Amino acid sequence: MSECCSVQDQVLILGCSGGSNVGQIANQAGIELERGGLGRMKCAVGVAAGIDGLVAGASKASHLIAIDGCAVGCVKAGLAAQAGREPDTYIVVTELGVAKNRDFDLKAEEVALTVTATRRAMGLAE
Repeated sequence: MSECCSVQDQVLILGCSGGSNVGQIANQAGIELERGGLGRMKCAVGVAAGIDGLVAGASKASHLIAIDGCAVGCVKAGLAAQAGREPDTYIVVTELGVAKNRDFDLKAEEVALTVTATRRAMGLAE
């Protein structure tokens, strides 16, 4: 199994990377959470596509964070369909008050809002 698919990391982060600002905010928030040492970001599309190593990692993670951009919930649906589980921590960017649009000039405060909401949902102080 390649390094990208290893299940050594117990906290896994899966972020949407859809074709809207909120999808990209979800993705960037996942990157920021990894940079902050919260867990390891993995490929949500790979899980949804049924890539064996990624599905196994999502199935076996002790804590799974999913960040969807909008109510369509692609990350959550991919997890359910392929890994047979719900995320332990689940955030939807539009539910944080961010309007979905096609402006790909991401606002740092919206990414920070998503990071903070994720950390709070896990019971972690900022």
